Amino acid sequence: MAPSDATPHPGIFANSRAAAIANGWSFTHVLSTGSTNTDLAGAARAGSTGIELLVTDHQSAGRGRLDRSWEDDRSGQLMFSLRTPVDDDLQAVPGAIAVAAHEAVAAAGVDAGIKWPNDLVVEHGDAPGKLAGLLSEYVDSSPPCVVVGLGLNVTSAPVADATSLAANGSSATRDEVFATLLKRLPELLGNPDLVRTELRRRSATLGRRVRVERSGGDLVGIATDLTADGGLLLTVDGSPVEVSVGDVIHLRPGD
Repeated sequence: MAPSDATPHPGIFANSRAAAIANGWSFTHVLSTGSTNTDLAGAARAGSTGIELLVTDHQSAGRGRLDRSWEDDRSGQLMFSLRTPVDDDLQAVPGAIAVAAHEAVAAAGVDAGIKWPNDLVVEHGDAPGKLAGLLSEYVDSSPPCVVVGLGLNVTSAPVADATSLAANGSSATRDEVFATLLKRLPELLGNPDLVRTELRRRSATLGRRVRVERSGGDLVGIATDLTADGGLLLTVDGSPVEVSVGDVIHLRPGD
């Protein structure tokens, strides 16, 4: 599905648009599309280059990690994708966006953590749950690029076990959160070592006993560190194990 031809009110994301333009990035807001990731990946294959942002109020075919769908209720979520040229460090871009999103959420007054690999979760208070998720896709275009999509629940959480900024007492708008994220992002995109340091510092997973659900069998152990390429290091029965793909469940005492 191509982005809707309808022209949104230009003031909806005025601060975010200004931040993107100040960074030298292309910024487009559409009312509806199938998937912002799919749109930007297709544009790259058609020859579009540079850093581009696409934000929408609704996705009819939104996608999450591990082939899951992403649900929205029109304008209750911040949903955008960023496309940027990439070298061999494919994990630096989604990590940078996760850190910038975490900072924006903190600025909105909500205490969240980054659950491996790049989800934002609230684990304390009256409204715990998943707050945001990222989907990263490599595009073999010329030049090669990566497209990273973020969905963050701002005023509502349309699925069970999720939460929102509003449910945690924040009155922040989508534009305020997005603008804060975009102002922080340039420094992070240019500094993968800083990204890894910040991911460790903001992690809700490291130091925890976790279960990693994988197609090849589940693992239970202590999450000890992040690898240089974004993997998760576990200690399982006294031995180190590296995980690159899987669903992490934070275990409580007794689980």
